[in-house]
Amino acid sequence: TTSRAKRKIREWFRRQDADVLIRRGREVVREERRRLNAQHVTAQMLTETFQVENTQTLYRHIGSGTISVCDVPHEMLRHIPEIFTKSYRDYVEISDHTGQKGWLSRFGQHEIRLAKCCQPLVGDKIVVRIAEHTSIARVHRADCVTIVRSTRSENLVRIDWLNSIDPVMIVYIRLEGYDRGGLLRDISAPITEAGANIVMSDGIRNDKLLVVRLKLELEDEKKLIAIMHQLATLQNIITVQRMSMQEIQNWEQPSLEAENTAFSS
Repeated sequence: TTSRAKRKIREWFRRQDADVLIRRGREVVREERRRLNAQHVTAQMLTETFQVENTQTLYRHIGSGTISVCDVPHEMLRHIPEIFTKSYRDYVEISDHTGQKGWLSRFGQHEIRLAKCCQPLVGDKIVVRIAEHTSIARVHRADCVTIVRSTRSENLVRIDWLNSIDPVMIVYIRLEGYDRGGLLRDISAPITEAGANIVMSDGIRNDKLLVVRLKLELEDEKKLIAIMHQLATLQNIITVQRMSMQEIQNWEQPSLEAENTAFSS
């Protein structure tokens, strides 16, 4: 984590065999292109962006760390004009028991109410609890006893108070993984930690496979990249990919085996 350690690591990579570095750099480009659904972004385009001699030099610089791995997806996004669509927040105005007003993103078709047990205030760290067979989403303080003692973690979603209701950017991502207890909760964690909102989620699952589409609301591309990289590290996640406009328009819930269970929020 220190500057000296990072420098030493980069120096070590630079001393490695050039062929190894080129293969490593090529793999980084290939993976980021797949993850961002940016097949049209060629290595030659990145060569011009990073102002290096040729693609081999590009791969070597990425493999050695001379070009940061984090910079590769950022530059790719510059070549994807439809990466975001602008949208106005679909929000609800809430007043806490002191009379202070705040905004929360609407949670699907659920009616949002503040829980009486912990009486959350505007600005508190909060969690939405969705009870089964009800259209009400109750907002609790994150440290509420009801939340801490809850045994149904899949019914809890961490959310934040909105700082503004100005236009935001919308992007869709698709995840595929092996289902396990708490996976949906783990998926939501890096998203909320990055300050983004899950506007909508849907998908399908059976005993083994889980396929999810997420509609995210965020302010900039840096958050998108950070979120996708964090999601890719989660246990049981196989792939994380940005959806193109065509894929969004043609979206159909994946056809898995029988005994499937569809879900949405």
